[in-house]
Amino acid sequence: MNKQKKQYILGALLSYGAIVFNIISGLIYTPWMISTIGKEHYALYTLASSVISLFLLDFGIGGAVSKFLSNYYANKQYDQANKFMGIVYKIFILISVIIAVCLFVFYFLIDGIYTKLSPSEIIIFKHLFIIVSVYSVFSFPFITFNGILMANELFIQIKACNFGQKFLNVFLIVGCLLFGADVYALVIVHAFSNVVFIILKYFIIKNKTLIKVDFTYKDRQTMRDLFDYSVWMTVMSLAQRLIFNIMPSLIAALIGSVQVTLFSLASVIEGYVYTFTDAINGMFLPKISRIIVGENPKENLSALLCKVGKFHVYTLGLMFVGFVCVGKEFVNLWLGDGYEMVYICAVILILPSLIDTPQQIAKTALLATDVVKEQGIIYLVMAICNILFAAILLPTIGIVGGAISVCIAYFVRTICLNILYYKKLQIDLKKYFASTYGIWLFVVLVVAVIYFPIASQMYLGGWLGFLIRGCIVFVLYIFLLFIGLLIKRDSREMLKRIIKKVAKK
Repeated sequence: MNKQKKQYILGALLSYGAIVFNIISGLIYTPWMISTIGKEHYALYTLASSVISLFLLDFGIGGAVSKFLSNYYANKQYDQANKFMGIVYKIFILISVIIAVCLFVFYFLIDGIYTKLSPSEIIIFKHLFIIVSVYSVFSFPFITFNGILMANELFIQIKACNFGQKFLNVFLIVGCLLFGADVYALVIVHAFSNVVFIILKYFIIKNKTLIKVDFTYKDRQTMRDLFDYSVWMTVMSLAQRLIFNIMPSLIAALIGSVQVTLFSLASVIEGYVYTFTDAINGMFLPKISRIIVGENPKENLSALLCKVGKFHVYTLGLMFVGFVCVGKEFVNLWLGDGYEMVYICAVILILPSLIDTPQQIAKTALLATDVVKEQGIIYLVMAICNILFAAILLPTIGIVGGAISVCIAYFVRTICLNILYYKKLQIDLKKYFASTYGIWLFVVLVVAVIYFPIASQMYLGGWLGFLIRGCIVFVLYIFLLFIGLLIKRDSREMLKRIIKKVAKK
């Protein structure tokens, strides 16, 4: 196994290991956390984090780091990479100061914005806001570390750090809960665990990469290229924050803070599903950059898209089908009574990922080829759709309306992006969807036909009943997928033999 392949394989395994650990630990201690600190405090913690994230705009420069460095390395321009990073860090320091000022001003507007919160909730929210703000401004310039590690294809190191950060965070949170700590301690613990691994990533970059930041470098053309790229990346970043990050604020403003907890739990489940399927996508930017500057870029890019897309559809499809079949029972066992809406919202939120997530290779290719303006416009349309539908649906049907507005907005984005993939990358979408979803749709239909009649005759409840039903879905899905792939392979081989016989005649 060569060094580069080892980085991809072990990096992917570490990434999935971290995700599995995060999901299992989160599922275990989230109900414990809510019962310890209370629904209201958990909602306020979620609200404070979502508000801060709205201000943490890096103007697209964080995403540009991996993209530009990958291009420099693909063309062996190592000195230019160091000069580029000098410009990036000077810009990040300036942005950190601007964010600090914005957060300071927002603090004094909290009372007027969140009128649905009680006076005691406002006080707690302000305290949480201060803690999260200080940590966020400090850590903001170090967003670049992940991009640097990705561009240098140090996947093992970055995934190990992410795994370690999650483990330390969970370990400290469990300790806090055992000692009956309040919501303030949980926020501080989260910040501390992140700072530890920011320092560790710094030493990895210093010792394992060729990055030597040149703070003295000035170049108008580089600044212009960075600005052209980052303007629309900023629009995309802002628009993305106007989906999940703004929804808690919309819910708190329109229907009250308690509903924030229900939506947040549904978005946590959606986030687990998305994170699991998105674990390896960021690793492909250096490879895509090499494909673009190499021979037959369209054919090689389409082949990579189909290969990675199938993997995502099969894994994401298993999680989606499993959650649809046994998710309601799981939510009741996990959280108890009063959380029925979490299941409905989670299914609605996960649905768009079935189409969007498997296409991350194409989305990354658009960024690598500087097709950002069109994406920025699409993301802006998505954000507007989300806010408009949320304003209409939240007051009428509650948090389910919020989930529906997110779902509609994401589907609008996905449809528009597919038009872009066809026009800018010349991807044969008809072939892609047929080869990627054909077998999966067959598997889903057969699983549904077999599982639901069986489940209706099972009366065993509790965690044991849930595990048995989950195992039935898993075995059915894997078995039918294997049969489907086997049939497809045999059909392909049969077709090849027929063609050869005809050719000989």
